[in-house]
Amino acid sequence: MAEIRQTVLIVDDESYIREFIAQILSESFRIIFARNGDEATEMARSVKPGIIVLDILMPGQDGIETCRAIRQHPETKDIPVLMLTAVNEPEQRVRAFKAGADDYLAKPFLPEELFARINRKLERVSTPKVANGNSLTLGNLKLEFDNLSLEIDGACHELGPVEFKILNLLIKRRGDLVSRQELNDYIWGQALPSERALDPHITSLRKKLRTSQGELKTVYGKGYSIILKDMEF
Repeated sequence: MAEIRQTVLIVDDESYIREFIAQILSESFRIIFARNGDEATEMARSVKPGIIVLDILMPGQDGIETCRAIRQHPETKDIPVLMLTAVNEPEQRVRAFKAGADDYLAKPFLPEELFARINRKLERVSTPKVANGNSLTLGNLKLEFDNLSLEIDGACHELGPVEFKILNLLIKRRGDLVSRQELNDYIWGQALPSERALDPHITSLRKKLRTSQGELKTVYGKGYSIILKDMEF
């Protein structure tokens, strides 16, 4: 039986860039192309690739707007997005992550690094989340994978992509201390936008968990843990 290869959607308005990336990846992945943001969002919905490699500077809808559109559509919101672009200012990186990007790699880049980052993202996506693949629970707290939401006693709270990843990892490791470094690596890899990028998402999660039986604890200088409130850390 032939091996089923993951599909990579390469989005760039420059044909030589698309072809160069395809040369790097074509032996291991099925490659499809889009030349602009409109084509990318349409192809993401129809093909549902394993990952999207997305440029920022494109005519019409740019890469950040395209990423946001992909995240807002229920059929494509969970597809990993790797921004691959010549734009490397901190402000643009922050904008990309706020729009829902999973990773960010600046041009020029090492082919080996691009290949490694794509493999890493696809491995995480293919790892089973839980036995039924739909949710994780802790007390009256339920993390829903279908709509990236948090339920507490049946009440639904929307989560941003980073909040969802934080809670996902902490619940899977419930009771264990997870370091800031591990959380940063899990969420952003080597594309960490700033040393304090985690802080506002932790603060936001604490507010959303106030009525839950799960408590997000901080061990200063070390990391975070989520426990049931009647447990000792």
